[in-house]
Amino acid sequence: MKKRLLASRVFNDTGDWFYYFVIVVIIYTMSRNPIMMGILSASYTLPGILVSKKLANITNKLNDRTSLIMFDLLRVIVLIGIVLTSNVWVALICVFLEQVFAIGSNLSFQRVTVDVVQDKEELLKFNRQLKAFSNISRLLVIPSYLLLHRFVSNKSVLGLDILFTIVSLFETFRIETTHYKSSMEDIGPLELKKFHFGKITKMILAFSLW
Repeated sequence: MKKRLLASRVFNDTGDWFYYFVIVVIIYTMSRNPIMMGILSASYTLPGILVSKKLANITNKLNDRTSLIMFDLLRVIVLIGIVLTSNVWVALICVFLEQVFAIGSNLSFQRVTVDVVQDKEELLKFNRQLKAFSNISRLLVIPSYLLLHRFVSNKSVLGLDILFTIVSLFETFRIETTHYKSSMEDIGPLELKKFHFGKITKMILAFSLW
């Protein structure tokens, strides 16, 4: 189960890195308006401020594995929405919703992890492995994006996030939990993903013009 859980999150994180790299360029291409970069940043950061506690309450009431699957399915839907739309405001709404569901997914994953890996030493080992594999995937995604964006559209690159999230979902479906209901105290401080658009925005725009 631990290997499936690890594989699930590594695929998920790999798709996220493609998303991080490409979403800035997609929004900028749609609008050609630098102001939209500020709105994009707000669309990404506001959910963490507005809905984190509510999402924590929702995940606390649901089965951990079920909530993880639900939030990742919702992420796939809004990502498809970004691919299909040509309206920048619809895309920004999808970015906002994607981040809401991503926070829910992260919370649910942490709870599933505590469910599957209950020994503290094994949990520390699992977190180290996850961090290592996620860092490797991030390093591989950077040159992959620089190569891919020369040959395919940015929305096609975003499709890779959808693909990796779907693969992650298949791995999650195969996970069997003990139905141990983890509490927020068991998990400890929540480390939600944060993405700083300042430096990344400049980097992506530079790459897109290169």
